[in-house]
Amino acid sequence: MTPPTKEKGRPGWHREAALHNNSSPHRSAATSTNQARRLPAYGRQLVEAQRHGLRVAWLVIALDWDIAKPLPRVVVPRDMSSGLLDLSFVRDTICAIAHRDELARALDVAEIALRSGAVMTPVHDVATGTFMTTYEVCRARGLVQP
Repeated sequence: MTPPTKEKGRPGWHREAALHNNSSPHRSAATSTNQARRLPAYGRQLVEAQRHGLRVAWLVIALDWDIAKPLPRVVVPRDMSSGLLDLSFVRDTICAIAHRDELARALDVAEIALRSGAVMTPVHDVATGTFMTTYEVCRARGLVQP
């Protein structure tokens, strides 16, 4: 873990996407119901570390329990609704989304991470070896102009 850093500048397209595209179905789904947003597995430890002034520079957001075990990670179980996912702790963090043949769900989680302030969110399918950059994720989700 690294000590806290000052606010970093972000690329213009990332900042603009966060400011101008607030109509995410994930955001409205969480606020339109009385259900509380939930941290992913191992997320509470990261929140506690941040409260004590520690931060991770990068982490893996795994969409299955057996992905990226030896790495700093959180796990979004299959039964957790993306609309209720709380990724507020990823601000200024590089988050690699790792999945196995669940591209739509991986893109949902990547969008939530970007809207929560993640610096980058590449998506990697460990089953096929395919990879999407943060820019490709943003284009796929309509967060930037083609």
